[in-house]
Amino acid sequence: MKDTDKAPSGPSGFQRAMFVVSDAVLGAAVLVLLGMWAGGFADDKLHTAPWGSIGLSILGGGLGLWRMVMKATSLDTPGTPAGAKPIPFKNEYENEYDKEDEKTNNSDS
Repeated sequence: MKDTDKAPSGPSGFQRAMFVVSDAVLGAAVLVLLGMWAGGFADDKLHTAPWGSIGLSILGGGLGLWRMVMKATSLDTPGTPAGAKPIPFKNEYENEYDKEDEKTNNSDS
């Protein structure tokens, strides 16, 4: 068997994208549920029902949304650590266009 006949190892691009999306959605759901639980616990201890549950559920939802946005923005560059500013890659058309632009700019001067 040749090296080129081997099946590619690891998940495909679509599978990786689905993993990231499911991680973001499930992470947001866990944060909302954690906020609901903590709110219920706070309501029991502080006798503030239902405000602790409402407040901490909204806080959990906000944190879940923030986490989803951070995950989505880190998708622009593969291997970017969480919280790092993404650098978008140019596609092939933009690269060809930039090369043509450089040629015309150099010939003008």
